[in-house]
Amino acid sequence: MIITIIGSGNVASTLAKLCVQKGHTIQQIIARNVEAGDRLAAQVRGKSADIADCELLEADLIIVALSDNSLPGAIAKTDFKEMPVVHTAGSVSINVLKNI
Repeated sequence: MIITIIGSGNVASTLAKLCVQKGHTIQQIIARNVEAGDRLAAQVRGKSADIADCELLEADLIIVALSDNSLPGAIAKTDFKEMPVVHTAGSVSINVLKNI
C-alpha cells in the first residue's frame, strides 16, 4: 500500500515506521515542521513537503496525524482528491472528515 502521512510528531513517526516494517511504502511526509518532516521522510525513504505549500501525490491512504487543535484547519485547506483519509486525533470527531 502507498501511504502519505500528514504530520511529523510522535504518532506520525511511529505509524510511518510501523507501516514500513509491514511492507508498505511511505510516499510523502507532509509536515508543518519542515525539518522534522525531512528527518522522518529520510528514515522511511519518502518525500518531504511543507504543509503550507504542497500537493498530495496519489496514494492508497492518507493518514492525518496532527494535534487535535491543528487538524480541522489542515483538513479544510487540503485537496484530498477522493483518496481515503483517516485521522488519529483522539478528541476530534470523525465528522471532521465528512466533506472529504
